[in-house]
Amino acid sequence: QELESGGVPRASKLSSVYTYPDGPQIPGPLSRALIIVGFADTSLSLVRKLTSDDDIPSAFHQCTLGVKRADSSYGAQLDKKNLDNSHQFADLMKLLRRESAVAITGLDKHGRFAIIRPHEQEDFSSSDYCSDDFAATCYVGDKDDVKRSLTQIVSATQAEQSEQTSETNGD
Repeated sequence: QELESGGVPRASKLSSVYTYPDGPQIPGPLSRALIIVGFADTSLSLVRKLTSDDDIPSAFHQCTLGVKRADSSYGAQLDKKNLDNSHQFADLMKLLRRESAVAITGLDKHGRFAIIRPHEQEDFSSSDYCSDDFAATCYVGDKDDVKRSLTQIVSATQAEQSEQTSETNGD
């Protein structure tokens, strides 16, 4: 609801982010300045399928995305620019968690986009920041590879539904 009403005024450009060693390197590293083009509800079956830690489609590369921690005493060590950057990212992660949503980025210079899912927390009602607010799980995929993968997923789902209908009708 908050996402739909424009509750993310500064979210058009995601904070300057960093990837960990698990980040994609081929054809190049992920851009540090990702542009958010939309949001998706995590209750959608396609979103769950694409962001499942158990069975990630081969078209995606899963990695960790983050900013400098600014919770507790860490924030006092950051300059204003880095502190603002970290808080902007953390506020977005808290909002995505609260709204049960993921963020979708535009294409980078290598033709890849990303789905950004906040790390899960037991209790995310607190207004205080915690370490999980400064990192997220990121699913990076080449636009064309993901399109092919989605076509296969949809075809398989339709075939399965058709088979179930046939069984139900006694065919």
